[in-house]
Amino acid sequence: MSHQESFIAKPDTIESQRPINGVISTKNPGVYLGADWQRLSKVSDKIKLVHSFGHDNAGHAGGSHWVYTSWDNRNVDNGGFQDKPSLGSIISKYRGTNNPANGIPLYVRTNSQIGDGAAWLGKQYSPFDISGDSRGNIRLNASNEILNDRRNLLASLDNFNRHSDRTGLVEAMDSFERQAYNLISGNANEIFDINRESNRVREDYGNSQIGNHLLMARRLVENGVSFVTINHGSWDFHSDIANETKRLVPEVDKAITAFINDIYNRGMENDVLLVMTGEFGRTSLNNSAGRDHAPGLSTLALGCGGINGGGIIGEANRTLNGARSTRITPSDLAATIFHFMNVPQNLMYNDQSGRPQHMVYNGRVFNING
Repeated sequence: MSHQESFIAKPDTIESQRPINGVISTKNPGVYLGADWQRLSKVSDKIKLVHSFGHDNAGHAGGSHWVYTSWDNRNVDNGGFQDKPSLGSIISKYRGTNNPANGIPLYVRTNSQIGDGAAWLGKQYSPFDISGDSRGNIRLNASNEILNDRRNLLASLDNFNRHSDRTGLVEAMDSFERQAYNLISGNANEIFDINRESNRVREDYGNSQIGNHLLMARRLVENGVSFVTINHGSWDFHSDIANETKRLVPEVDKAITAFINDIYNRGMENDVLLVMTGEFGRTSLNNSAGRDHAPGLSTLALGCGGINGGGIIGEANRTLNGARSTRITPSDLAATIFHFMNVPQNLMYNDQSGRPQHMVYNGRVFNING
């Protein structure tokens, strides 16, 4: 989404950079949101708006790759592949793929996006995707006794041929099998089922895709999932941004506000960090009353995470096309997420050629609680 109509809303900038639908005041004097974020403004003391976040890639795929992995990749906009592991996959590698208590995957996505995969870390660290057949496949349709018999048989077959496998395939398959077994023998399917929530809670989030996905995310993190990604859009408004923003923002505004309130009501505000961002920034208004792609600044707001008092991190320049203060980069965001999740800043893993690679390079942790 455009930073001008969301989290860097300035009524006193040049006209073409002012939020097209106006602004709404927050609980912090002189701090605004785009006018359509009516509900979020009421919980603005629980969010930090980052006014200096950005990078230099204005491509959909390339920008997403940079935000999800903290590394630039110019080839993905021309059909190239993700070449660095996502933050979620790194967390999965570091903490383990599944919660040992209930078998649930530690990295879950509600819908895919360029940059959210495991790359050379290995497919076993890819996100568990709730779309397609994934959810159906975690329902147990046999007794535990039969399941254990089948697992023992599979293990025997694997051991028989293990000595001849030099490709690493068996090792990877073992990991997948362990994940599958833990999933279907635990209560994971119940955790994914938002219908177990009360009607009041579901109404708070709203009957929308983003509402359902955020409600599921709350259920997941409440039950031990480490990292959840939600891709919601599209916000590519090259024309008529005023009406398009009015159309899309209300359901997102409702769902995010419900999530934040829910996290605080359950006493989880110090354990959950909500990251709201896009892949790049937007230009001044064009001749079609829309905004085109632009590097420099991008949307970023952080919720929960023990945030106290809300406010702004960093400073945008007057024309909202760059940072006036030191720019916060995707590497800084990754470092801050790792800091919040107690992941070492100097974490390294070997790539496919055996060379050790930094998971975050030159990232600076910024203070979300100050």
